[in-house]
Amino acid sequence: MLDRPVLDLLFERIDEMVLCCTGDGVVTYVSPACRILTGFEPDDVIGHNIFEFLHPDEHEEVLEGLARWQHRKGEPRGQVQRVSTSDGRWVELDYDAVIDPGLDLLGSVVVTFRPAGSTDHDRRDLLQRVLNEDRLVRLASTFLRHGSQDFDAGVARALRDLAELEWVTRLSVWVNRPDTDADRGADGGPDPAGAEPALRPHTVWSAPHDAPVGELPSPMHTAWPRLAGRLGALEETHLRSVAHLPDEWERERKWLEAAGVQSLLAVPMVADDELRGCVMAEVTVSPIGFDITHLSALRAAAAILSAAFERDGVEQEMHRRARTDVLTGLANRWTMEDRLHEALGAMARGESPGVGVATVNLDQFAQMNQALGREAGDELLRRVAARLARADDDAWVARLHGDEFVVVWEQAPTAAEARRRSDALLEVFDAPFDIDGRLVWLSASVGVAHASVVTADDVASLLGRSDVASRRARSLGGARVEVEEAGGGAAWDRNHHIDQVTQLRAALSAEEIVVHYQAEWDLAGGGIVGAEALARWQHSGLGLLSASSFIPLAEGIGVIERLGAHVLRVACADAAAWPEVEGAPLVVRVNLSPNQLLRQDVISLVGQALADSGLPPARLTLELTENALLVDPDRAVEVLGQLRALGCGVAIDDFGTGYSSLLYLKRLPVTSLKIDKAFVDGLPDSEDDLAIVEAILKLAGTFGVPVTAEGVEQQAQADLLASMGCPFAQGFLLGRPEPHADFMARLR
Repeated sequence: MLDRPVLDLLFERIDEMVLCCTGDGVVTYVSPACRILTGFEPDDVIGHNIFEFLHPDEHEEVLEGLARWQHRKGEPRGQVQRVSTSDGRWVELDYDAVIDPGLDLLGSVVVTFRPAGSTDHDRRDLLQRVLNEDRLVRLASTFLRHGSQDFDAGVARALRDLAELEWVTRLSVWVNRPDTDADRGADGGPDPAGAEPALRPHTVWSAPHDAPVGELPSPMHTAWPRLAGRLGALEETHLRSVAHLPDEWERERKWLEAAGVQSLLAVPMVADDELRGCVMAEVTVSPIGFDITHLSALRAAAAILSAAFERDGVEQEMHRRARTDVLTGLANRWTMEDRLHEALGAMARGESPGVGVATVNLDQFAQMNQALGREAGDELLRRVAARLARADDDAWVARLHGDEFVVVWEQAPTAAEARRRSDALLEVFDAPFDIDGRLVWLSASVGVAHASVVTADDVASLLGRSDVASRRARSLGGARVEVEEAGGGAAWDRNHHIDQVTQLRAALSAEEIVVHYQAEWDLAGGGIVGAEALARWQHSGLGLLSASSFIPLAEGIGVIERLGAHVLRVACADAAAWPEVEGAPLVVRVNLSPNQLLRQDVISLVGQALADSGLPPARLTLELTENALLVDPDRAVEVLGQLRALGCGVAIDDFGTGYSSLLYLKRLPVTSLKIDKAFVDGLPDSEDDLAIVEAILKLAGTFGVPVTAEGVEQQAQADLLASMGCPFAQGFLLGRPEPHADFMARLR
């Protein structure tokens, strides 16, 4: 069976109650009209046997009827039946039943109920309608199976499914896209107000036989002004006979007759009361009078396709956001590494003479950011990004994190050429930046590395060399360019790196890695529901260091698994001592790295930590980022399933920042999602962030998965999230990460 929301979408325009059940009578689906006819909610009926709601005096008659009909596949048989209502009454309803094991997506028995005496034989043929709706279920299932990576192919497959309707000779999906200047000619162009939609064909299917002989012209407002006007008013259009259209439809008649089309049915695709496109069916064999069978098929198809296009738009936007730095609009690290890998591949194939990379670090930005404030500091980063993006037409720019940028030249013949272009980058900082009327002067330390076939660099080594050169430039006073030769200059930073490695290994042995806790709050009730465990390094010389300053090093030297196991053990032991809050146990959230996820003993590791601490598994949630899940999706499904079997919760952290099809939510045993801070930062002002957060909340609601918003720093953000139905939140507004003793004091 498909998800209920899909079936509700199919049957929402059908006024009688549609009930699907197995051959044993177990109800698998009932349409929303159940409320009107019986007073029962669909949830009150689904899962029960249909005979629980039928009058007992008539059970034998119904069973005899079903037995008689089961050998007459697909033929409907009508009867009158007394059906129970929610207030204990019996109401007489006419019903038709279709028995067909082939309707496996709907259930082998499909029954429709309507008020007794309300015959509608002139409006529809029941069997044809049910079979059509079965095809529409398969149409909907196409979009449940395929994400936006092959969305257009999914539309084409969906039209082929729908095109089994015998009366269709061409089906097309049109989408509303903005005009271009070329569309706005004097002949038939849009009026100044732009009332007519600029509909253009997105996907077209034609029957193998009797297909129309001509293409459909577009955009629709130019070639089909009357039809476009009707659709723009969100009206369905039934052209029963093209040859008998009135004079004002002359343009439409000319095109349709030239294509051999005799009848046409167009149904708008609507979202948020706006026209998003239309589904159009053409008939060439003979004129046809469209009835409720044809209308219900295309109406449901239009609704499904409209929802599919909207979901695809959200996924595409999330994909774009996942590959884009939210603050500056530049490429992010993931995109940069992918593109740099492609550039090095092109160089290896002889398509490029060399690749140049410059790492740009802003001098003294941390102090500048503290003096200006976070908002002004963010604006300063956006201004820097804009200047770097305009500095060289032959380069592309990415922001890695903080104040670090990378500039790449995919066609850099020599290291000297890369150095020359990097020198030009310093000119970006010759003029001050105007931030809210205040002139701010900046400089940058630029490190350059050049790759050729001889150096045989990969992405990591090339970026590493440019990073070393940038730090050397900073150590020499900044505002300069340094070049790192392949295999030559890495010794400059080697001693420092060795010291860091030695100190981190010693810290693990001396248990200088401590765990702090950031509370998670119930936005509706205002109470603490749990906390996230966060690693901190209590460095003997530098003080308390956040995870971002040593986790990359731990991953690089292969101690991340040891570090993660330590945090897991400490977090479970600490959480076991937490008191209940308002009678509810608190949940501790612990992050799992991709390395830990791939370990063969990860389940035993978690089980041992729970056993040693005495913490109930239900009070432990393991968090993984989307990118961690994409390293080995099959392994992720296996491990997360085992964790759920153990009784632990599973959360996707930073949801939306790493791109995965939303269909992973159907496959993974996820118990919660965390909306990344990048999407919360723009609230309540950013319409884009608001749309993304709304989409995530709706998606999570569909799958029954609770959501936590990260990075809540303003009361307005908390209020908005609460009003949108987001149940939980974390952030500096609600509480900063704190030592265990301080967190315990908060609980008391």
